[in-house]
Amino acid sequence: MPVFGMRHRHWLPAVLIVVTFFMAPARADDDGEAATIGRLAAEILASPPDRHPRSISRHVLLGRTYFYVPAPCCDQYNRLYTADGVYLCAPDGGVHGGGTRDRECPHLRINRAAGTVVWQDPRPAARP
Repeated sequence: MPVFGMRHRHWLPAVLIVVTFFMAPARADDDGEAATIGRLAAEILASPPDRHPRSISRHVLLGRTYFYVPAPCCDQYNRLYTADGVYLCAPDGGVHGGGTRDRECPHLRINRAAGTVVWQDPRPAARP
């Protein structure tokens, strides 16, 4: 019996549609986000490697896209950027863990597990 027999003819078009969808060219918004991710990644790579690998995660909150950049280590503010790469606020981190507490982003609560990591520092972790 051939691999693509009569049973497989029904799902083959669906597979081709899905593959085509994921290979479609990027939208203009995606180009702006890619530029933001590239700039933030370049800033991280300009500093020495840390003991904890740095990353950038994408979050969609209240219908808008944000990029969350955790601090390299303890007692530092974690930074939140708009999709355009504009620094917005520090929603968490710092000595007390509550962010800047200056009311810059009281309506934004970051659930770190809900974000998608879009960039990870490729360098090996620094030794303590």
